[in-house]
Amino acid sequence: MNMNLRRLIALSAFAFAFSFSVSAAEARTATSDDTRLWEKAAELTGAACRIYPAIENLDQCLDKVVHGIFANRTKTPKQLEALMHELKVRIAARRSIFGGDGGVEQHERELLYQMVDAIEISCAAPPALTDFALCMDAAYHGILSSRDPHSRYMNAEEFAEERSDITGDLQGIGVNMTPTEDKAIGILHVIEGSPAEKAGLLDGDRIVAITNGDERVLVSSFTNPNDARGKITGKPNTTVTLEILRGEDDKHVTLSVVRAAIKVAMVETEILADPKIPNITYAYVKITQFGSRVREEMVGKVNRLLAKNKSVKGIIFDVRGNPGGLLDEVHEVVDALVDSAEPLVSIRSNDGIHAYGTASDEAMPEPQPGDITRGLPMAVLVDRGSASAAEIFAGSLKELDRAVIIGKGTWQKGTVQGHGGLYDGSGVALTQSEYLIGSPSKWAAVQCVGVVPDILYEMEVFWKPKKEKRECDLPDVVVSGGARSAGNPTPERLLLRDPLRYRMGEQMLEAVKVRDHKKFLKSERIRKLLKIVPPKNDPEDMDE
Repeated sequence: MNMNLRRLIALSAFAFAFSFSVSAAEARTATSDDTRLWEKAAELTGAACRIYPAIENLDQCLDKVVHGIFANRTKTPKQLEALMHELKVRIAARRSIFGGDGGVEQHERELLYQMVDAIEISCAAPPALTDFALCMDAAYHGILSSRDPHSRYMNAEEFAEERSDITGDLQGIGVNMTPTEDKAIGILHVIEGSPAEKAGLLDGDRIVAITNGDERVLVSSFTNPNDARGKITGKPNTTVTLEILRGEDDKHVTLSVVRAAIKVAMVETEILADPKIPNITYAYVKITQFGSRVREEMVGKVNRLLAKNKSVKGIIFDVRGNPGGLLDEVHEVVDALVDSAEPLVSIRSNDGIHAYGTASDEAMPEPQPGDITRGLPMAVLVDRGSASAAEIFAGSLKELDRAVIIGKGTWQKGTVQGHGGLYDGSGVALTQSEYLIGSPSKWAAVQCVGVVPDILYEMEVFWKPKKEKRECDLPDVVVSGGARSAGNPTPERLLLRDPLRYRMGEQMLEAVKVRDHKKFLKSERIRKLLKIVPPKNDPEDMDE
């Protein structure tokens, strides 16, 4: 890198001693706490430059960071252009005053002031952020989001929520909620074993009033549905009273729910019967995400299911809508289903390609021998919502010729993010590398490629977008370093390569269709109760 980033941080103490103004009329003198916030901005900028693929030229990196800071505070290209113009005016004015010989030290200082000016300008942009800490928080978010769609800064509250998503640990009443047309909070699904289920809440209920202690509020009084959700969730062992409307006749029911810590299952299993030959059954295993301990949960549930149903003819894994999770966890899940001595996943980083688990910071258990399915035929259901770790799962089983892939093309996210906490409770997710399915010498990429199904299938849905965007339709996306390694051509179509396995996949799909249709009918009934109507436009169009 052209400039030592430690030097940039050291210079920050000099620059940040200057006053920071949040508007033309208001100024405040920097405190020691303020200086630490500025230093944090410099440290995050250094981290942004090292995100995969690293930007070696600091001028180019800082241009991206500044754009990210401004983009986080603007909604239109015109607003963004205005802020960029103001920054150029400031830079020109400073050069005309201070001059200089154009040496390295002056250039470094100019880059530092450019970042300071960008943050000051962004926070003064309407609506102005007059609280200094909130201003810096917005800047931190912009700095890391400048590089790619998945690198991001999280304040302490956001980071705590991120950790709970990965572990599957929640605090609250245990329901999936959605705002309704009549300004209520609709219950899409009550989690099995949750406080909500114990209290008597049902799928399709509409929450119209919330009482915490002596405070009773109508859900319709909230302009932001998330504020109403915040009143429903809360710390364990506290009580919330909910007034709901139930059924088509809107029966009024009042229920009190004692909140609790909830462990959400990441693996669900059941037995599906072949609709044409009822005595033939299949094990159905849905993995909702690859969070911590998912291998343990999956292995235990699959073993119990197979022990009770010894006559199953195949296993169907469903990772539709699975957004991904932890790389080490999905690696262990795949390892439990195959018996292979070859590396399952490789990593392409700023330092080159290596087998996953061989780097010093990649602690991973030794591969386990055997296959818990005992060689049963397998199918994997995928769709556009199958992303990242879910694509590793499906792609690995496909590349190893172990499963038939059924559904639609996946999301195509092949980048790896590292998560870490900072000194003040906040955290970051930084794109560190790109994962490749297979060994360092024989691999297939997922980034902007995805996993292509062997058998096309699309389940019934309430609504689908007109334009089905994927990973590489996002701005600033990482472009893959190649789709497949040399000497590893795309395999021949499964129907031609192994027609018997293809037919087995079609047979398992028939059982899936029956299950999907029942689920669709149930969801339609709930949507009717909740008075949910399909959107007229794609979400992207509605934001414009």
